[in-house]
Amino acid sequence: MSLAILLAAYGSRQAGARAAVERLRERVRAAYPDTVCAVAYTSRAVRHHLNRNGETADSVPAALDKLRGQGFRRVALLSLHIVPGEEYSGMTEAAAASDLRVELSGPLMADERDVERVADILAARFPSDGGEAVLFMGHGGAHPGNALYLRLDEALRRRDPGLHLGLLESEPGIEVLRDRLLAQGTRSVLLLPFLFGAGYHATQDLAGDGPDSWRGRLTQAGLNCRVELKGAGDYPELVDLWLAHLRRAVDRLAA
Repeated sequence: MSLAILLAAYGSRQAGARAAVERLRERVRAAYPDTVCAVAYTSRAVRHHLNRNGETADSVPAALDKLRGQGFRRVALLSLHIVPGEEYSGMTEAAAASDLRVELSGPLMADERDVERVADILAARFPSDGGEAVLFMGHGGAHPGNALYLRLDEALRRRDPGLHLGLLESEPGIEVLRDRLLAQGTRSVLLLPFLFGAGYHATQDLAGDGPDSWRGRLTQAGLNCRVELKGAGDYPELVDLWLAHLRRAVDRLAA
């Protein structure tokens, strides 16, 4: 049987973030109209929540098992994560443990070349016009893949000193970014999530009304903040990069 495509996202309980996955899935279906395209979620908490509500939400191993049961033997597995962190490592292990031929592709920033491409896209779309700085919030973490976030922060500032990337669960965090913005004389900031979709982290940790959100902390520091709640999966130029990763995996399976 012909190959299948499996999209693996962290997942979200938020409808807007889940809609971003579905929109990317439609792009995949349009590019590969004769190919089955399934979705898996790498977050156990998200899977539990969706399954409890009667929705189908498979892990990557479970989704691969289902595809095997449908007769597929070749699968292009696309990571919808931002960097190759813990979630991506788990996908790699699942692919290696499967008896299917699985070609793994993604995430958005798999290497330094991807970082430069993403920086070009973000700098073109979000120039720091009129004295308003732009601050992206990534997730971050302890995995070595986190270093690509730091490279992106550097690449953005090379292109435009008013562009910055901070991280929710590692450095540079909001305190570092707040001090950097103030040192530049910034008075206004556009806040954007640099996550696949605008889920809980975007609506609460970034844009929440409480004093501990990024918006709250920057407002307390005297900065005027506005928020645009769109994730990376909402921008066609970034989706194009994910689809380019997928295309290479599909080509490898066809070879």
